[in-house]
Amino acid sequence: MDNLLHDMNHTLVLTESEREVLTLPADLHSGGHSNSNHVLYARSYISPSIPFTATSTTCNSTTDVASVIPFPSYLPHTPMIATYPPNSPSVQALNRLPFAPITSPVMPPSYSTSTIVSTNPTAALLPSSQHSKGKAILISDDEPENVNPNKQFKTQIDSESLRNVLKRCRSNAIHIQSASSAPTGTQGDDDNAINSILDGGTHFHKSPIIGASSPHQSKLPNNKSKPRDPFSISFSSDLSLSTLSFIGRLFLLLRSDRHSSLAMAMFTISRRLSTGSTTAVGVLRFATSSRFYSTAFREERDTFGPILVPSDKLWGAQTQRSLQNFDIGGERERMPEPIVRAFGTLKKCAAKVNMEYGLDPSIGKAIMQAAQEVAEGKLNDHFPLVVWQTGSGTQSNMNANEVIANRAAEILGHKRGGKFVHPNDHVNRSQSSNDTFPTVMHIAAAMEIHSRVLPNLKTLHSSLHSKSVEFKDICKIGRTHTQDATPLTLGQEFSGYTTQVKYGIDRVLCTLPRMYQLAQGGTAVGTGLNTKKGFDVKIAAAVAAETGLPFVTAENKFEALAAHDAFVEASGALNTIATSLMKIANDIRLLGSGPRCGLGELILPENEPGSSIMPGKVNPTQCEAITMVCAQIMGNHVAITVGGSNGHFELNVYKPMIATGLLHSLRLLGDASASFEKNCIRGIQANKERIAKLLHESLMLVTSLNPKIGYDNAAAVAKTAHKEGTTLKEAALKLGVLSIEEFDNLVVPEKMIGPSD
Repeated sequence: MDNLLHDMNHTLVLTESEREVLTLPADLHSGGHSNSNHVLYARSYISPSIPFTATSTTCNSTTDVASVIPFPSYLPHTPMIATYPPNSPSVQALNRLPFAPITSPVMPPSYSTSTIVSTNPTAALLPSSQHSKGKAILISDDEPENVNPNKQFKTQIDSESLRNVLKRCRSNAIHIQSASSAPTGTQGDDDNAINSILDGGTHFHKSPIIGASSPHQSKLPNNKSKPRDPFSISFSSDLSLSTLSFIGRLFLLLRSDRHSSLAMAMFTISRRLSTGSTTAVGVLRFATSSRFYSTAFREERDTFGPILVPSDKLWGAQTQRSLQNFDIGGERERMPEPIVRAFGTLKKCAAKVNMEYGLDPSIGKAIMQAAQEVAEGKLNDHFPLVVWQTGSGTQSNMNANEVIANRAAEILGHKRGGKFVHPNDHVNRSQSSNDTFPTVMHIAAAMEIHSRVLPNLKTLHSSLHSKSVEFKDICKIGRTHTQDATPLTLGQEFSGYTTQVKYGIDRVLCTLPRMYQLAQGGTAVGTGLNTKKGFDVKIAAAVAAETGLPFVTAENKFEALAAHDAFVEASGALNTIATSLMKIANDIRLLGSGPRCGLGELILPENEPGSSIMPGKVNPTQCEAITMVCAQIMGNHVAITVGGSNGHFELNVYKPMIATGLLHSLRLLGDASASFEKNCIRGIQANKERIAKLLHESLMLVTSLNPKIGYDNAAAVAKTAHKEGTTLKEAALKLGVLSIEEFDNLVVPEKMIGPSD
């Protein structure tokens, strides 16, 4: 059993906690290995980023009914999930067929039964009595018509339900022989056929193998030999119930070739221990927690011991453990690229400074070269970790250390995983995750502000200013409380928008002095333990030289590690800008409402059709997009505020979430501002006729009569005109409060847009 656990651990890359914690449903622990209950044929799925969780119904052990769940139509093949009674004709036939097409070998363990998953349509799921521990059964990977009929394991389809299942598979997914061409035989005949296959071609392995990289010489049924990988393997032994926990983590890694997508599959067959169990699908509960990366592995070690890492990846043991421990959210939740690039910048600068303090120059230069590749985004595929990990960002710091160490080792002519360049001793020298992660947070945020946010906000500000100048002589009616008010110019209205954006830019600029302060050099709790004097100042200067931004060492490292007020402050500035842009966009789309039944004072650019049912409709889509962005920025600010308030004692442990939230807001704000300016503001036109019509129909022009006839008389004129549907002039003349000449001299909208002389 110890050897088996060792082999399975290396094959499935399981940790001690997984071996101890993973358990199956309670009914699997209720007794011995019973053969009287139903068999569960399990699942495969193609993309690790699109998990497909299956459910299943329990079949009556005396009926021949299949419960089938087809997989999503976007998969290159159509594998299925089904449960069958163990003694039904369907299962007898299914035991001679692979349940889905795959392209690599697998050796999943099982109990009281056996499992074979094969690329070969003629592969069999053989009774457990035909297997010995560790025996691999090779049948043939040729097409059925190319196999010697006398040696081929025939398949009899004697159940309409099975026939329906197979019809639902695509033609290229599974090849079978029809019932008419398959001979009918007894169980003895089946045993003889099994024995003939065992005699015709077998291959033995001492331990399970997944994705064998070297070909094996195998004897085929037609007694011809050729080098190839084993393609179907069965493993059967008496396993303890605790070992059954492995079933929830079985997975098959498939190679990518020209015919299929990069894929992952999992197949499990298990005997149930309780009649009528309603938890038939329980063994799949952990299936979606596995990821695909490679079919070849290397061993790496950390303080927890050895672990297998995909051979084609540069990360090491701690990153691999993080992948297993924090499978949260999938690919969309990966650490933002600006953080990864900032790690490259920081590690390059750290190596440069560490060489001044005794780091071997050859190793230091290799680290700098590898880190530069990270900073340039060339190694992004080697940073798979998600945001939702330890709150200090330790896993991502180690991800960077391991990738850079392995790449530096390669540069120096050494193999990955050998730790010729050590991730901790060399790459992370004079550093702690507690000061490196907040440092890369500040580097990434400052660079995003300068490269994405400020340029686009300045362009938006310039465009709004141009419109305020263009519209400076267009007098229009103002509105307060969404009701008519006194006149102003359209240019004056846009000048308000212009100033809002200007102030927003100023607010962001005001946050930068705190953002330029770097925590590096504080190490674990802010004291600078394990660094040399002057390291903090030198590395900040190196980062400043590398980025062209005025980074400095933090005035107080304890504040820099335990609090992230600079991020809350910066997010607050973005939140204010979002508030401003929400108001601006809403005003513009309301002023552009219509075209005939709305305000219609602005003519907005027509970028695309607006309705799938109303022909000719065009919508203010840019305004809608940027207001949604504003709402998201406001939501991010709430999360950042909560995260910033949770800096307990010497370390804030919400760093990845805070960093991701701010970087998300920065990216959205920068991109949305550019889109809004280019596709909306730049093309706005004034509808002068509509503006003039609404202006002269407004009753609020009566305000200019106050100094002459008083508030009460002016109010009487406005109410009379509104009640009788007349103009202000007609109402004033009817009430006898003004002459025609007096009215014309007083009610001049163009003279109402500023103070009088």
